Amino acid sequence: MKQQSQAYETCVEIMKTIVQAGFTYQITRKNLKKVIMLERGGDPRTFRNWLNNLVLIEFLKPVNASVFRVNLERCPEALALGVKEGQKKLM
Repeated sequence: MKQQSQAYETCVEIMKTIVQAGFTYQITRKNLKKVIMLERGGDPRTFRNWLNNLVLIEFLKPVNASVFRVNLERCPEALALGVKEGQKKLM
């Protein structure tokens, strides 16, 4: 089995937290900042870094400057949670 990088594993954990917070379709920048702050810390550079990583590996797709589409197809671990939990929060 192929070993995943630590950065990828962290992105998976962030995606799981997004789904557990009730966001399975879209998430706002403000709520995404909260999730990343809880997982990795509150420094603005940390937020930018993890946001870039999540977009680069296509876990998130920008809809506009303030909204991101959650792409659960790219993250099977979060998809399993998403199917079980469902969208709980709407924007």
